[in-house]
Amino acid sequence: MSSAFESVYGPDGEWAQFFQGAAGYERTELLRSEARYLVIDRWRSAAAYDAFVGRTPTSSGARHDAAAALYRHEKVLGRFENAA
Repeated sequence: MSSAFESVYGPDGEWAQFFQGAAGYERTELLRSEARYLVIDRWRSAAAYDAFVGRTPTSSGARHDAAAALYRHEKVLGRFENAA
């Protein structure tokens, strides 16, 4: 597995550091199977995440583009809310 990927997308990685201090950001989790990763960014609400992305579109886009070499494809599974 890729330590480069983990250093960018892990709980202490570059993206998590970028999110730190943003209103509503809670934490990032990185799960791994034999051939895949699942990145879970936890925000208090979808609105908090949308507000952050709205304030940082250039930075977010540049970060995304820079890290694209670390994976073959990205699939957004959806937005989930805590059911509890």
